[in-house]
Amino acid sequence: MSKPKPILSEQRLEELITESKKLERSFSQWMRPRKVPNQPERSMHEPMRGSNGSIFEIRTHYWTKLACRFSIVLRFFDGPWDYRLVRFDGHAGPHTNKLEPRGDACRTVPRNTCHIHRITERYQRKALIIPQQFEEDGFASPRSEFADPSSAFEYFLTYCHVRYSGLEYISHNPLLD
Repeated sequence: MSKPKPILSEQRLEELITESKKLERSFSQWMRPRKVPNQPERSMHEPMRGSNGSIFEIRTHYWTKLACRFSIVLRFFDGPWDYRLVRFDGHAGPHTNKLEPRGDACRTVPRNTCHIHRITERYQRKALIIPQQFEEDGFASPRSEFADPSSAFEYFLTYCHVRYSGLEYISHNPLLD
């Protein structure tokens, strides 16, 4: 019998998200057009190492025909396990934060609202017990800091403490190619 996936504490999650990360490759090499039915038309998977030696990956998915439909994800790898720490999503929804009480203001993210999913200790525990009903990053909050793939990507870099050796992301954003 294999060991269950370890639960990351809120303190550890915050340490991982705020750990300094550096991108190495040029953005122009990231996004590759894809032609797969019902899948994103452009996607990217970029590994990176944090300043404390942690292993991360940025994943993006973008549908060129539906500019408001995108996802930017920060994943963390710990041995055989991976964790979706943060997920920036474009317009979708509505999204229900299933563990929050009915009537609570943070229970629902309205339809057509950009939002950020964050892994939490509570949602990890529930996802471990009932994986078919809960995701470890199942808590989402609406955000006004971004409204499209370009502004989401720029905010993602800041929010997740990702730095890039050049300033190419300001003048050239692969999500818009």
